[in-house]
Amino acid sequence: LFVSSYKHLGTFFAVEGGLGSEVAARAASIRASGAALAPVLNRGSLSVKSKIYFVNSHILASGLFQCGAWLHLPHIQFKTIHYAVISLYRSAVGNTVGDKVLNGFLTEGDLIFQCNVVSLYILLRVARLSLFYRMVC
Repeated sequence: LFVSSYKHLGTFFAVEGGLGSEVAARAASIRASGAALAPVLNRGSLSVKSKIYFVNSHILASGLFQCGAWLHLPHIQFKTIHYAVISLYRSAVGNTVGDKVLNGFLTEGDLIFQCNVVSLYILLRVARLSLFYRMVC
C-alpha cells in the first residue's frame, strides 16, 4: 500500500531515507544530456574553454540542482554521479588541452587539473556551503 519513493519539488525521496533514486535519476539525466549536447560540443568553432563553461552551466542547472541539501553520499552513489559528470566533461574536452591535441587518454586527475575543471567533490561542498549561508544570513 505504500510507495517506495516519490518526487516532491523535483527531488526523489525514498522511504528508507537514502538518496539512491535521486542520485540515479540525476546521473541518468546528465548522461542523457550528453547526447543532446553532442551537436554543440562537436563544433570545431568553439574553444575547449567555452565548451567546459557550457557543460558546467548545464551540470549545475540540471544535474546538481538542489544538491546542497543532499546528505553525505555513500561511495557507490558518489561514483555513480561522478562518472556521469566526468563523462560529460570528457565529451566536451575530447583529447585536447589548450591548443594541443593529445594522442593518449586523459586521466581524471589530468582532466581536472589541465582543463581547469571543477571536481564533483568541490561542487557538492560549495553547494552545501551556499545553502548553509542562505539559511543563516
